Amino acid sequence: LQVCAWGVAGAGVAVEAVADEQLRRFRDGSRRGDALCSGLWRYSRHPNYFGECLWWVGVYCMGAATQVCQSPLDAVGCVAMYAFFRFASLPIMDQRNLQRRGNKYSKLMRTTSALVPMPPLLDAVWA
Repeated sequence: LQVCAWGVAGAGVAVEAVADEQLRRFRDGSRRGDALCSGLWRYSRHPNYFGECLWWVGVYCMGAATQVCQSPLDAVGCVAMYAFFRFASLPIMDQRNLQRRGNKYSKLMRTTSALVPMPPLLDAVWA
């Protein structure tokens, strides 16, 4: 379990780092009003937040594997982080992106998972 926990935490760090780098490169070369829909961002509107959530799940699993976390209440931190991203940060960022990117982002919202990477619902967004 400890090896799996480290794997989940490491995957979370990797996903967040790759997503942040893709976003940085997009911002450096994008035109105003464009929406990022390639790389990890093709599968999630907020893959960097997903990576952060994975990190916290990995940390919890590390604690569970070493029996530091023995109560279901020990998972409160993971659940709280997910809830914060899903119900506070994501709506704020989506609203801001709608204002900045308009119809392009509206279409992206209908076809791309908000947090957990999933296959796109409609490939025409990227055509």
